[in-house]
Amino acid sequence: MALCIPARIRLHIQLPAKFIACGMLCACLAGSWLNACFAEPPVTKGETPSTLNSPGQSIATQASAVISLKERVSTTQTLITLNEVAEILSSDDAFRETLGNIPLGPGPGVGRPVMFDHLQVHQRLLAMGINLSRIEFSGSARAVVSRSAGEERAPQVIQQVSHVEPQPVIRVDRGKVEALLVTAFREQFRWGDEAAMPIVTISPHEATPPAVLQAVTDGAAIRYLAEKIDNLPEQAIHAQIMSSQGGEPQNVTLKLKLTPQVRMVAFRRAMQKGEIVQQGDLMWKLDTAQAECCTEPGQVIGMECRRATRAGELVNLKDLASAPLIRNGDIVTASLRVKGIVIRGQYKSLSTAARGETVTLVSLDDVRERVTAVVTGWHEAAITSTGGEGANTSQMRGVQLLKSSPQEDPPARSTPSRQGGRP
Repeated sequence: MALCIPARIRLHIQLPAKFIACGMLCACLAGSWLNACFAEPPVTKGETPSTLNSPGQSIATQASAVISLKERVSTTQTLITLNEVAEILSSDDAFRETLGNIPLGPGPGVGRPVMFDHLQVHQRLLAMGINLSRIEFSGSARAVVSRSAGEERAPQVIQQVSHVEPQPVIRVDRGKVEALLVTAFREQFRWGDEAAMPIVTISPHEATPPAVLQAVTDGAAIRYLAEKIDNLPEQAIHAQIMSSQGGEPQNVTLKLKLTPQVRMVAFRRAMQKGEIVQQGDLMWKLDTAQAECCTEPGQVIGMECRRATRAGELVNLKDLASAPLIRNGDIVTASLRVKGIVIRGQYKSLSTAARGETVTLVSLDDVRERVTAVVTGWHEAAITSTGGEGANTSQMRGVQLLKSSPQEDPPARSTPSRQGGRP
């Protein structure tokens, strides 16, 4: 019985069949193309399978090899090759040698190891044109390459050393050395006035050997290698030290310091606190200039010592004060000059004052009578003003009327004396 299929339905069935046939034909063609691509090229007579291809040329057929990375490697090479970090197994010796000479990278430094793993080796082989389908990897996953110490050093031979006695330490008295150097300087260089000779200080240089300084303390002869001394506060001077035990003389460099002296005022004797300085208590002394010391005796005569001093000590103006000639409670003779006559009276001091200072006085007869006076001497004062307004000389009690005489004027207003005449 024949099956009757409409023409439209037959058309729909035939179309998928055609598509299936076309697909099968394309798959066959693709398989043939892939086989052609991956097939190994034929080996010609002029080529060797183990020969590396240069860049830009076709890759030739290569022999198979097994590369086994080492775990740790120690080397002194500056360029690491595959032969250094791996063991290469191959039936073709030429191919094995070619693989071993492939460079991997620079060598390690001291204390700075380098590492090579399978990926790095793969990349180097591909860059050199090696067919990785013929290469098999085994062994460690990476190789650690470190710097070796190189050639082994010969063991040090310790020789027995005989006992050596330590050198004695030379201790030098620098104060004594400087004193001897100054003495030799004063003997070689003389001033016209020995008293005016400046203060000399000589100190050895820091680099002077202690043995030379010890020779100075032992009585060595000292001769300065200079004909004259410069007028400088500090300078260097060369000297020759000749040991008393003989030998070659030693030349040394010394530091010379000259400090000029000036005439200063000093105490001739020890002074106690509160004493009044007199002319016989002072003397001249040559010493270095000091700002606060006295250079003229008139500056300190009649002044009071604030502290005890020693004999020969320079007079310092800070240690002296104006001596009070009138103290509180002392009886003072006060004088008043009025129109050519001098009136004197006895008063009691109410304060303490030195020469030239002002003091307040009160009358012995009437405490209400007060005057102001200037100290002119020991328990003596000159009245400058009376206490009350409108006070006059007739109201002053306890006063003496004296004939005016220039000799009796206060010392502050002294005038030349006249013999046998009136002012």
